[in-house]
Amino acid sequence: MSLCEAWPEAIVRFDPFKGEARNSDLLAHALCSRGKALISVEAKADETFNETIGKSYDAAMKRPESNAPERMRRLARAVLGADIGEVRDLRYQLLYGIAAALSAAQQHDATIAIFVVHEFITECIKEIKQRKNGADLDDFVRNLSRDRNPRLDPGRLLGPFGVPGNDHIPKDVALFIGKAIRDTRLPRCSLSMRDDRVY
Repeated sequence: MSLCEAWPEAIVRFDPFKGEARNSDLLAHALCSRGKALISVEAKADETFNETIGKSYDAAMKRPESNAPERMRRLARAVLGADIGEVRDLRYQLLYGIAAALSAAQQHDATIAIFVVHEFITECIKEIKQRKNGADLDDFVRNLSRDRNPRLDPGRLLGPFGVPGNDHIPKDVALFIGKAIRDTRLPRCSLSMRDDRVY
């Protein structure tokens, strides 16, 4: 795969509602043997993937003027083929992040969408939070893939996954999910390709 172009802090809209759009930490175009790919990167240290879908939905339901509940219902059906009640414990940031990656791929005429969590390990992180993030990501992939034991190891892409889609989230774009790790605690000279690559 060869990278062609990249944009930091890229704004992506993925539904017809006004208000907040997805702020991708990095969007990049790439070419591979399967065609044109759009890569969406979510950078993390040990902060969570925001609130759960259920908690976000319940909070939004208290605001009668908000479009957020309908947005969440549409996203859950388009990405996971599920109702809110079935996916309440999953992280909302992963839901709309993947939805935006698919939507961005369609907007840029790419046939492949790659959503990558790039994890930075520093002296300041709390390992328990990092492990919880890993478990939350695995839970989301488990629901997306219907696989009880998905193995989202650093340095590998899982997929392609298919989604039900809607008018803004394509069902004919191949979705891959990956994880990259950058451990800044290690001396630069001792980094392996596994630590230093973005996959």
